[in-house]
Amino acid sequence: MRKIFLLFFIILKSFVGLCQSETDIDSNFNQGSWFDNQVRDLDLQSDNKIIAVGGFSLYNGISQNKIIRLNQDGTKDDSFNIGTGITSTAAWCLKVQTDGKILVGGRFTSFNGYIINSLVRLNSDGSFDDSFNSYFSPNVDVLCLALQADGKILCGGAFSMYNGISKNNIVRLNQNGSLDTTFNIGTGFNNQVKSISIQSDGKILCGGYFTTYNGISRNYFTRLNSSGSLDTSFNIGTGFNDWVNTIKILPNNKILVGGRFSGYNSSIQYGLVKLNSDGSRDTSFNIGTNGFFSGNYPNVTTTFGNVQSIVIQSDGKLLCGGFFAKVNNIDQYHLARLNSDGAYDSSFNVETKLYNGGIWKIISQTDGKILLGGSFLGYNNDYTNKKYLIRLNGTSNLSNYEFNNEKTLLYPNPANDKFTMDFGNDMITNYTVKINNMLGQEVYSNVINEPQFEVSKTWQGEGLYFVKIYNEKNILVGTKKIILQ
Repeated sequence: MRKIFLLFFIILKSFVGLCQSETDIDSNFNQGSWFDNQVRDLDLQSDNKIIAVGGFSLYNGISQNKIIRLNQDGTKDDSFNIGTGITSTAAWCLKVQTDGKILVGGRFTSFNGYIINSLVRLNSDGSFDDSFNSYFSPNVDVLCLALQADGKILCGGAFSMYNGISKNNIVRLNQNGSLDTTFNIGTGFNNQVKSISIQSDGKILCGGYFTTYNGISRNYFTRLNSSGSLDTSFNIGTGFNDWVNTIKILPNNKILVGGRFSGYNSSIQYGLVKLNSDGSRDTSFNIGTNGFFSGNYPNVTTTFGNVQSIVIQSDGKLLCGGFFAKVNNIDQYHLARLNSDGAYDSSFNVETKLYNGGIWKIISQTDGKILLGGSFLGYNNDYTNKKYLIRLNGTSNLSNYEFNNEKTLLYPNPANDKFTMDFGNDMITNYTVKINNMLGQEVYSNVINEPQFEVSKTWQGEGLYFVKIYNEKNILVGTKKIILQ
């Protein structure tokens, strides 16, 4: 009788797992009292621990000023010690470097007692990295960061000076934080830069509140050459009619742009547009005549939506988060998914689940689960512990093989001409390994049908590479990093 009961329990548990919606809360992610203020940016380390920054000063009732690292289950990582952290306004953005160090930008004048303005670099244990020299002016904002393949750092924001030198709203730094004087922006941007993305050819896409670059009209979006000069071959026409928040470069070099706009180059486009690599609009991408609509941006009521974050899923579908209430006249609060052609994906339905606030950042984990950081105070009628950061099940329940990212090994690492992928004793079939370089270019693809798999380097180039594992349904189930010499 006991065996029958256990068998029934196992079957029931499996059935419940299969019935979980992609938009259901992940119950395995820590359900404490959470943050006391908004989460503005997120990034994942190579071990899948989560770095979060924002306006918060508490996590589960414990003092944690503006920066925190969480374990994979959402519990606070006590080995990450920031001391008093950032005690002024907020941290707005972060990037985890390939060496594990962490760049944090925002509006602040100190970190853990060190006088430092707007940009700080932390060691992997959360301590202050005094080898990095940051010389922004006090009380100005660093709003976005981007890392070049050579380790140089692009910073965008609301600043006008760096170390006493006029640098309007964008600057490039060397790896030690000193000013890269080879990056010549002239008079720079006339207003804030909110998003920077680097193309595979080294050209730099910038979006924000600006309307000119180096005295030349460029409405809210433009492309620079790697030297900092304006790329005049990139033709945006009249550009956008309001600000740009986020930029995503697709594998085919087309460009997704999200923001608080209703038009691009005289064409009606609410909140999201896809561009060809020359800046022209990709007319095959159609989000409908109303697009992202009736959003509610903090302190500003708008008639059109505000897309803040975009994630490209492994199947090409697009997760979009921000401050909006409708997608092409369909009620969809602050989080939506589109098909690759821009059509609304009705299978991903959050209905009215996000409460009293929107999304600043979306992260898709290697297991397909979805992290949401923002200013929301509840999810799915629960206004107690679902504040500012939640995790959804995403596509994690769709894999036939429970991929163990910790157990999977890559060796040697660093490697030279070849390395081994070791899945332990698990025999997997019809899985695909794909390798991308730092610029997002795919340099290798092969099918896995054995527990140990050797990869030979058949391409040129040294540096950090991302090894991605896809299951038999072509769903991304794991990512590892390797250095090739």
